[in-house]
Amino acid sequence: MGMPDVFYGQNHLYIACPSKNFFMDFCPIQSVSYSSFAKRKETLRPKDLNVMECSEPTLEAEKAINLVEMVPTDLKVKETEHWKDRDTTQIKDFTKIEVISDWTFSTAYKGTLGFLSNHAERVAAYTSLQLPKGNADPHKIRVEVTEEQIPFERLSPENPILHFGQLYLFECDLEDCGYTMSQVRFRVMADCFYVLLRFYCRVDGVKVRILDTRLFHDFATQNVILR
Repeated sequence: MGMPDVFYGQNHLYIACPSKNFFMDFCPIQSVSYSSFAKRKETLRPKDLNVMECSEPTLEAEKAINLVEMVPTDLKVKETEHWKDRDTTQIKDFTKIEVISDWTFSTAYKGTLGFLSNHAERVAAYTSLQLPKGNADPHKIRVEVTEEQIPFERLSPENPILHFGQLYLFECDLEDCGYTMSQVRFRVMADCFYVLLRFYCRVDGVKVRILDTRLFHDFATQNVILR
């Protein structure tokens, strides 16, 4: 699988709750990896699976709560129509290349859920950020489909922002055929936090694609994050 022109490998947004042994990472490597056709196949959630749970604090078990709901459709440059009927039999040493990933790096990545005890040492070694290891007692992470909506009225100017930031995960000009990028923004208020993970893609003369993942957590409801 190829890599974007600009890859911000050191940029991560971490959300951690030691008392619940909860950890969430917005990771450049993971974001790009979801443009791999093989990764998409193994992480696509079955349509009839509306509840996903993980109570065993292992990296292997965490896969069950990190399935995604969709696979982005293929995009082609506008010149494709001129190439598709070209006779390649007259081209010397013509080789057909197996395509194993999306050339636009389109990704349905929504962040990586897990247990803090699995990741605290890695984060410390990678960033020197000393996160508590988290309570090793069993805690269940449950992901379920809900009709509940993010209360966007809580994000109005009447609820002042105490802390905010923006991180790019990757960018690419798609060989001068457009532009694609993944970024994460966050804001923290006195009573809640909000995160926007955005994938943006423009293929010139063809399509603009935006895939947004939004998270909201009310500090008064300690066990729930809306995504």
